[in-house]
This record gives sequence, structure tokens and C-alpha cells, in this order.
Amino acid sequence: MYKDIISMIGTGKIIGFFGDSNFPNSVQGKTLKDRGEAIKRIKPLISALKPSKVYICPETGLSTSMLALFASLGIPYSVVNPYQGYFDNIPQKHKLQMFLGLENSSSVITMTDKIPSSIHYEQKLVLESQKFIINNSDIIISAFGNNPNKKFKNKTQELLDLEDKPVIAISYAT
Repeated sequence: MYKDIISMIGTGKIIGFFGDSNFPNSVQGKTLKDRGEAIKRIKPLISALKPSKVYICPETGLSTSMLALFASLGIPYSVVNPYQGYFDNIPQKHKLQMFLGLENSSSVITMTDKIPSSIHYEQKLVLESQKFIINNSDIIISAFGNNPNKKFKNKTQELLDLEDKPVIAISYAT
């Protein structure tokens, strides 16, 4: 299915993964359908690429759900944490999923132990963690559904504009 991509970029590379935070789209009432469709579309790509490692900064949304997929495929992944305490404010319904994802990761990279004193500084630290993922990956994957927020659309476009590494934008939209 992904023979052209594999022939161009190869396998066994380090992947930087960015996922849509509007996942699953409960507003449209398609939570289970979206989750199943995302796995159905992303799993074959990840399996074909056979990454040696994945860098990911899980936020609530697709990225958090992908931690379980990486673990089930036996793919080592490193969680990139923008700052100490970054995961403290995730919604209660996602805490167990995040905890298991952190426990199963091959490493957790915390960019700083300083807690941000302002929203501006917090955003700066998140951008620094994203740069870390980009700079330490051979391939970037950006995955999104039918309603990504404006911030994620802009990030995906920024990634697609990179000239020094391949970027795969994949939609799991139903």
C-alpha cells in the first residue's frame, strides 16, 4: 500500500509524530468510528515504515491514542515533555491512558524542569519541544481528521514546508 513512500524514504528511520488534538471528534458523535478509522489508516503506514524510534509529544487527542498503537507494534517511542508538570492538567478521562503511555515509553525527555510563569513562556516551551522532535527525526508524520483546529492546520503546513526531510500528512477523516 505504501510501496512508493517506502521506496523513496526507506524503513528503520526515526519518526517525529504530530497528531490532531480534535480527536476523537465527539461533537460529530463519531468517537468510536474516528478512533477505529484512525488506527485503520495510520497502523499500515507505521507498520510499513518500521521506525527504529518515534518521538512524540502527546497531547489530548490523536497523539495520546497513538502511544498504545506504538506499544502494541513493539515500536520504541520517546515522549517529549515540554516542561515538568505539562501532563498534570490533562482531563481526568485521559489520565490513565497518558500514564500507561508514559510507563511504556522507552524514555521521557523533559525539555526543562522550570514551570512556565506565563502562557507566552508555556507556548515557547511547547514550540521548543516540537523543534526537538523535528530536529531529531528523519521523517515527520502529521495525522489529522476532518476538523483539525487552526493551530494544527498551521503546524501541518509549517511541517510540509520543511525542505530538509520528508513529511507525510495523512488524514484519518471519515
